[in-house]
Amino acid sequence: MNMHQPSAPPTERTVLSLMTCVFTVFLVTGAALPTLPLYIHDGLGFSNFTVGIVSGAQFAASLFCRLWSGTISDRRGPKFAVTTGLVMAMLAGLLYLGSLLAIAHAGLAIAILLLGRVLLGGAESFIMIGAQSWCLSLAGPSKVGRMIAWIGTAMFVALALGAPLGSVLFDSFGFASVGLATLLGSVATLLLLIPVPATKPAPQSRKAAKQVLKAVWIPGLAMAFSSLGYGIMTAFAVLLFVQRGWQRRGCPSLLLRRP
Repeated sequence: MNMHQPSAPPTERTVLSLMTCVFTVFLVTGAALPTLPLYIHDGLGFSNFTVGIVSGAQFAASLFCRLWSGTISDRRGPKFAVTTGLVMAMLAGLLYLGSLLAIAHAGLAIAILLLGRVLLGGAESFIMIGAQSWCLSLAGPSKVGRMIAWIGTAMFVALALGAPLGSVLFDSFGFASVGLATLLGSVATLLLLIPVPATKPAPQSRKAAKQVLKAVWIPGLAMAFSSLGYGIMTAFAVLLFVQRGWQRRGCPSLLLRRP
């Protein structure tokens, strides 16, 4: 008689692993939201304009990497895309820490930090696209909505928790703790992902770029405009809170998470 308890199905375990990947990258993204403006403005002494440039670099990099990450996921498989994203997130954490080593040379420190933000934006794109493609290939057309909902839940919960986590880390240990959390979180998640079996890339039919753009440009433009205010507020709300003496710096980023 077999007394072993049934384990979770392979598909369910894979989806949980992918949700963990998405959760990790957006948790460290959320952790940087309340701390990055303070580190740039107060720690390095740069202007609000520089705060906006460095804060927005991640989202610009994520945008430009979308098509590239999608192509790589289709050709090399979603596991390769997610793994690439986690390696990029690890490098971003190292660059966060590297900017602190160069803090005596503010120009060098901000350049290193900017590169780290670009890499984290690329990581976000690779992990999100790869995880979604992987989930959809496992679940099939009948569960598309459920899979997208699970991945989206992992993303928004991570953003909501990341802001107060980043504030606690920054207040207790400084910006180095945010860089270390980015590095160690990515390493731990990569180790979790390695034993998960990969899926084979599905054959793709190529469509003309004009056809694709014609189908998506209106909703894409609407999403772009809806994100403008979000980006501006998340970059500068923390500085406003500090200027007015409101010391709970995690609050603005928690309240301004994307709907």
